[in-house]
Amino acid sequence: MNRTPSLAVLALLGLLALAPACGDDGGGGASDTGAADTVGGGDTAAGDTGGTPGNRFADRTPPSGQAALGGKIVDQDGNPVANQRVAACSQQECPIVQTDADGIFFHASLPPDRPRAIYSHGTHSFRNPGPTYATVVVRQAPAADTVVDVGDLVLPVLEGEPVAVDPAVGGTFLLADGAFEVTIAAGALDFAIGTPEESEKLQAGHVAVADLPMYASRPWAGKEARSVAFSTAPWEAHSAEPVAFVVHGSTEAAGTVFDVYQVEPFTTDVEVVAEPEKVGTATVDENGDIVSDAGGTLESLIVVVLVPQT
Repeated sequence: MNRTPSLAVLALLGLLALAPACGDDGGGGASDTGAADTVGGGDTAAGDTGGTPGNRFADRTPPSGQAALGGKIVDQDGNPVANQRVAACSQQECPIVQTDADGIFFHASLPPDRPRAIYSHGTHSFRNPGPTYATVVVRQAPAADTVVDVGDLVLPVLEGEPVAVDPAVGGTFLLADGAFEVTIAAGALDFAIGTPEESEKLQAGHVAVADLPMYASRPWAGKEARSVAFSTAPWEAHSAEPVAFVVHGSTEAAGTVFDVYQVEPFTTDVEVVAEPEKVGTATVDENGDIVSDAGGTLESLIVVVLVPQT
C-alpha cells in the first residue's frame, strides 16, 4: 500500500490546518461547491442535532443524481466541537464544510460513487491556540440520491506538551504525558513538505478504543476495555524505518502479549479502505510496561492500537 497522500490531496487538506478560523453564516453552515478552499456560507446545518447515527439527515434530499453526507464532531466527553473544518476528499475534489454550534457538518451535494476520506483536522497546540485535538478520518463512497450519516466522530485529545524532533538525528521521545515512548531512527522521520523547522514536533494522546471510527475491521472487538490506543499529531509525520515503542503504566500481568496495529487512512489510492494493519507484537515486561518486540514494522503513529492476544 502506498502510504503517502498525493500532493494534490496534501495541499487541499493543508487548508484545514493552516487557514484561520472564519465566521459562519449564523448556523455554522457549509459550502458544497467542490472547491477545496470554500469554507462557510451555503447550506446551513443548524437544527440537525441529536438523532441516531445513520438517520440524522433522513429529512434531507441531495440534488438529483448527487449524494450527500454528514455527521457530528464531538470531543471525548461527547461535547460538540463547533467551527471545525471537515473535508470529504476524493481524488477529484476536496470540498470543505464547517461544523455548527452543535458540532453538525453536512455536505449537501457531492458527485456520487467516489471513495472519500472524511477528514477532520486536529488543532495542534504547536500550530493553534485552544483545545488540542488529533485528526480523525473515516471513509465513505455515498451513492447517487442517497444521504449518509457517518455518526459521531470523536476527536482524540492530545496530552502533554509537543516534543521537538530533529529528523536528521532521531532519538527517543516521551509523548502523551510520558505514557507513550517512541524511538525513531536517525534520518527516518519525514514531516510534510514545507514544514518549518519550528513545527517539527510530535504530540500524542490516549484514545478510548470504543471511540475509534468504524474501520473496515475491528480486531479489538470484545477487548476494548483492555486494549490501548494512541493518536499522534501531525498526521503528516511518517517514519521510513520501524519505530520501537514503550507504553508505560500497563495494569496487565508480565508476559501478556499484545498484537500491534497501525491505521493509516491517508493513501494515494483513495479506494483503499482504512483498515487496521498488524505490524508486530509487544509484551508486558517485569516493570509493567508494554515493550514492542523485535521484528515489528510500525511506521505510522497516526493511530496505534495494542490488542491483548488472550
